[in-house]
Amino acid sequence: MASYKVVEQKHKSFMKGRMTSQDLEDILNQNATAGWVLDRIVAGETFSMITGGKDVFLIIFRRD
Repeated sequence: MASYKVVEQKHKSFMKGRMTSQDLEDILNQNATAGWVLDRIVAGETFSMITGGKDVFLIIFRRD
């Protein structure tokens, strides 16, 4: 059975230029050394009436 781990980076996305490739590499390496394998990466936006939209970058790992 697979287990999943979601790493959420708010206010960071490649589209807005706030997350660098070094930031992503650091996250991938930290989780890889703990035994997690990259499953997928999802970028999107949240909505809030008070603060407006926020960029959200999800990095999803799995472990079999």
